[in-house]
Amino acid sequence: MAPPLLFRLNYDIVTPGYSFKDENQMSGKKLVLAILFLLIAVGLFLQPAHFLEPDEWAYYFSAKHFQKGKFQITEEEYQRIQDETRERAREIGGSHFTQYRKMSGGIRVTEKPPGYIFLLAFFDFLNVPLLLNILAAGLTVLVLYYCGTILFDEKTGFLAALFYLFTPLSLISCYRAYLADFAASSFLACGIFLCLAAYHHATGDEGKKPHLFYLFGGMALGLSLFIRLFNLLPIVPLLCVLTFHWVRSWRNGRKIGAAKEVLAFLPGPALFLCGFFLYNHFMFGAPLTLSYAAGPTPTKWSGQGFAFEMLFSDGNISEALLVCLRNLVTYPQGMLTALPLILFAIPALVAPAKDLRRPVYIVLAGWTLLVFGLFIQTVPTSLAYYLLWTRQYLQALGALAVLSAVFLRPLPARAGYAAAGFIAFFGLAALFFYLCKIGVDPFGLGLLDFMDRYPGIWAGPGIFGSR
Repeated sequence: MAPPLLFRLNYDIVTPGYSFKDENQMSGKKLVLAILFLLIAVGLFLQPAHFLEPDEWAYYFSAKHFQKGKFQITEEEYQRIQDETRERAREIGGSHFTQYRKMSGGIRVTEKPPGYIFLLAFFDFLNVPLLLNILAAGLTVLVLYYCGTILFDEKTGFLAALFYLFTPLSLISCYRAYLADFAASSFLACGIFLCLAAYHHATGDEGKKPHLFYLFGGMALGLSLFIRLFNLLPIVPLLCVLTFHWVRSWRNGRKIGAAKEVLAFLPGPALFLCGFFLYNHFMFGAPLTLSYAAGPTPTKWSGQGFAFEMLFSDGNISEALLVCLRNLVTYPQGMLTALPLILFAIPALVAPAKDLRRPVYIVLAGWTLLVFGLFIQTVPTSLAYYLLWTRQYLQALGALAVLSAVFLRPLPARAGYAAAGFIAFFGLAALFFYLCKIGVDPFGLGLLDFMDRYPGIWAGPGIFGSR
C-alpha cells in the first residue's frame, strides 16, 4: 500500500530528492545480494574438501589439536601424521603434512598464527569448517554494501559487494576452508571500511556518531591481525589518516570527541594483539617471536624469502631486481585470471574521481600499493599453480573491489551491472575449472570425464593447477 500523500509531501520537504522508487531499488539490490550469496554458499557447501597444499594439512591438524587443548605434539606424533598424509597424497594427489616447527625437547609447534586456528577449531568441531569462510564472506558483502553506500552511493556499494563475492580468487579461496587467506582478507576489509565510515560520520555534517563503527572496525582489524600479522602493513595508511584526524580534532578543541573516538577504536586491536603476544610468549618464549622465526632453524616466509631480504641482508642488488622483474613478467597471466578487477582498479588509482575524498583515496591507494609492493618481491619455489602465489594478493581484494566500483560509478548503471556480470561469469567458470583440475567434479556434472576426453583444451602453463 502506498504511503499517504501527506507523508510523502512532508518527507520530500525534509529530504529533497528522495523518492520511494529509490527505496524500492535499494530493497531490490539487497534482495539480489542475499539470493546470490545464499546460492554461492550452498554451492560451495556441496563440494567436497580437497587438500592441495601443506598449509591446509597444517591448519587441519592444528585445529584438531587445539580442540583437545594440545598446542604441542611430540616428534613421534608428527612423523605418524606425516606418513598418513603422504600415503593419502599418493592416492588422491596434493601435498602432505609439514609446517610444524621443531623445538627443543623433542616437541613440535605449528608454524601457523593462532587466530584462524582457534576459529577453525570451533567450526571443525561442529563439522562445518567451511561455514567460517561463508560467514566471513557474508559479513564482508554486508559491510561493503552499507559502507560503500555511506562513503559513495548505493550503486557503488552494491557493485563493490558483487565484485568481492564473485572475483575468481575470492570464490576459490572461500572454498578452501583450511587456509586463513580468505578470512584474513575479509576481516581486514570489514575493519578498514567500517573505520572509513566512522571517519566519514565524524568529519561530516550529518550529526551521526561514529563510535560504534570505530568499535566494530577496531575489532575486525584486531581479528585480522590475530589471523595474519602481515595485515598490519595495509592498515598503516588507515592509521595515518585516523591519527591525523584525531590530532587535528584535538587541536581544534574537540578533545572529548577525539578521545571518545580513540577509546572506541583501540579495544579491538589491543585485545587481539594481547592474545597473540601471550600465545607467542607461552609457545616460543617471547611475545615478539613469531612462529616462523622460532626454533633452532628459522624458516624464511614465502619459499625463499623476499627480494628486500636479499638486498639488505646479502647486499645482492642484481638478484633482488631480477626477482621483481621475473614476477612482473610471469605474474600478469595468473594475476588477471585470479583478480580481473585489476582492469577496473588501475584506472581508478591512476586517475581518481574528482569527488573522491582525499583521505579515502589515500587509504585505498596505500592499501593496494603496499600489498602489491610487498608480495611482488616474493621468491616462489614453484610457479606450477597460480593460486599458490596470487592468493597472497587476496589481502588487497577489498580495496580492488571498491576502486573498481568507483571507476564504474560515473558510467550508466547498465555498464556497471554488465561488468559485475562479466566478473561473476568469469569467477564461476574459474571455480569450476579449478575444481576439475584438482579432481573434484562440480555438482557431479561429469566435467572430469569431459576434460579427460579433450585434454588439449586444458593444456597450458598451469594457470588452474594440475591434476
